[in-house]
Amino acid sequence: MTDDIDIVAAALSGDRQAVLTDQLRRIETELIGRLAVNITTRENIHNLLADLRADLLKLEPPHDGLGDDPSTLTDRIALKREWRSLVRELSEEQRSCWADTQALRTEARQVEKELLQVRQRDKRLGDFR
Repeated sequence: MTDDIDIVAAALSGDRQAVLTDQLRRIETELIGRLAVNITTRENIHNLLADLRADLLKLEPPHDGLGDDPSTLTDRIALKREWRSLVRELSEEQRSCWADTQALRTEARQVEKELLQVRQRDKRLGDFR
């Protein structure tokens, strides 16, 4: 009878370990995916900023002493607003990525803790056999 209980306990413990290990793997995959999204988003924003910078340079007056053409001044102001908007978006993405990765890492630590507890319990049970 005790052997049957041991077999069932071992099977349940093994199932729990498998579930926790799979959950940990999925968290790590999600973390990698979030970091990939961050890298792609940052790269796209940096490319847009580079394009904006080139456009802004084209609209600058050729010499400091020359006045601005009113139409280019308006265009330049609009481009600078877009520039600031993109910089804000970049900052928001960085903060969002940090928050997301911290939440995933916290979840991973909790799963690792639970997995360790299951393994230690199994080890203690094995010591009693």
